[in-house]
Amino acid sequence: MLNYNTLERIDTNSLNTLKRSYKDFYESLKDNNIELHSFALIKDDKLLLEEYTNFQKENDLHRMYSITKSVISIGIGLLIKQNKIKLYDKVYTYFKDKIDETTDKEILNMSIENLLSMQTCYNKTTYKKDLSFDWVKSFFISEVDHKCGTVFNYDSSASHTLCALIERLSNKNLIDFINDNLSPYFSFSKDAYMLKDPFGISMGASGLMCTTRDLINFALFLKNDCYNLIDLDYFKKATTKVVETKDRVNHEFETYGYGYQFWVSNHDGYFCYGKDGQLIIIIPSQKFIAITTADTRDIQGLFDHIFKYFLYPLSNL
Repeated sequence: MLNYNTLERIDTNSLNTLKRSYKDFYESLKDNNIELHSFALIKDDKLLLEEYTNFQKENDLHRMYSITKSVISIGIGLLIKQNKIKLYDKVYTYFKDKIDETTDKEILNMSIENLLSMQTCYNKTTYKKDLSFDWVKSFFISEVDHKCGTVFNYDSSASHTLCALIERLSNKNLIDFINDNLSPYFSFSKDAYMLKDPFGISMGASGLMCTTRDLINFALFLKNDCYNLIDLDYFKKATTKVVETKDRVNHEFETYGYGYQFWVSNHDGYFCYGKDGQLIIIIPSQKFIAITTADTRDIQGLFDHIFKYFLYPLSNL
């Protein structure tokens, strides 16, 4: 199994060449007002680059925002593999204490797969209407906007509810559940943790606090070892297009579709994507992994830079 410590490093001459490319990459990002915090590059299971700016050091925790959602997907995959849930189960059956007489029948129809693929019956994240109200319960009593399973809409309350499901069925917080079930293939570092909602549930949409090296290890697990612990069919669906997105998003990089809490990219890849430029980009056919932490709204520009300076040049080698 591969992890940060066992990854092969490249020779000095190749490293110096890549560092020159990184310098050009970083300077161009700055010229375009894209604030980078860290960058890691892996090709052919070799660590090519690991760089940090003045904003972050190697052991610093960083909020990864919606990269959390992809961790949730792996957690749900584990529960399916363990026969604790099924993909097409109605999600309310695990939360009967959260429904009441106002619960719409369309909410009762929502399956775990609907939540994974962002095809709920809502146009907006339900808990954001009132952050002081039970975030999970809000998912089961809010007014519906359309029939579930018909419309892609990026609904963070779906991810939060899936996280609550993992924690409810495992009696563990998300980080402990992942570490206990994925070890020795993957585990978060000892300082990693999840931000909580006001009711003690890990924020499954955006609460992951971890290091860049945690992301490196998670990416390596996804690329190389996930099949040892997660059902292969589930993981293929998770990382390929289950639902069309191009008519529901604003950026080119989001138009290639959505799986189960993973975005699909061009070049037959997939990526984990968090607000402000937290990225894990995996292109399996080219054995390419790029990881960033950042603080930018120009995610398209960040993608374009990664592809221009690293994906395309390395694909010709």
